[in-house]
Amino acid sequence: MVKKVKHEINTWKSPPRHCKDLLVSGDNVSGVRQIHHFPNRPYFRVNAYCEQTIDGEGWTVVQRRSNDSNRERFYRTFKEYQLGFADTGGEFWLGLDPIHALTPTGLHELRIDLEDYDGEQGFAKYGYLRVEGPPFYYLGAKLSYGAWWYHNCYDSNLNGHQYNFASTAVDEIRWNAWDGHDSLRRTSMMVHPAY
Repeated sequence: MVKKVKHEINTWKSPPRHCKDLLVSGDNVSGVRQIHHFPNRPYFRVNAYCEQTIDGEGWTVVQRRSNDSNRERFYRTFKEYQLGFADTGGEFWLGLDPIHALTPTGLHELRIDLEDYDGEQGFAKYGYLRVEGPPFYYLGAKLSYGAWWYHNCYDSNLNGHQYNFASTAVDEIRWNAWDGHDSLRRTSMMVHPAY
């Protein structure tokens, strides 16, 4: 009896912490999955969108904006940004707490995909990401100034207002380094372990 219990303990697999775990286990189809983002707390879980086809990397999508008829309002309270909001099958923000749990060390990559109203696409990739938890306010700044991490000026605003056309309004979805000051049509932010 003792041998049997020991064998069952040795063969038990821990639940997936992120989408890369799912990809490694053979789940290579993109879609909404349940991940257990807090280590050593198997009952803490969140629905996340797994992007399994880009670079074959197993990305966990933490934010997505798309040009569809069901636009999500991204000007929210800090609490909503902390916990996450909207449907992970559409436009959503995963939540600062889950993102913090997914990136406990700096050994994570961030990929940001962008598309403008002319159909041009691009992406930015960063090799070091760590999202701090309270009391450090996550990315180093309070969100009390709006739905992004800025105050008086900014170079990007992926949580801005989504216009149905190419706009130059100051509250639009924007990534200045890639497409100047024109509004973007679609964006997504994804993370995965770099190891």
